[in-house]
Amino acid sequence: AWAYLCFFIMGAVLTPTPDPFNQTLMAVPLVVFYEVGIVGARFFAKPDELETPHVVQRTSH
Repeated sequence: AWAYLCFFIMGAVLTPTPDPFNQTLMAVPLVVFYEVGIVGARFFAKPDELETPHVVQRTSH
């Protein structure tokens, strides 16, 4: 949710006109690329990386 807010703020700052239409035109591709990146990371991740991390206990020698 914070990422979407940041994308729309970036869209407002980066567009030369103050209207919401241009802000949305700038923010929507950022949201799409963000979501594609998340889905791609899950798709290409190794199965071991998707599981919860295991706790490694140190033993004293």
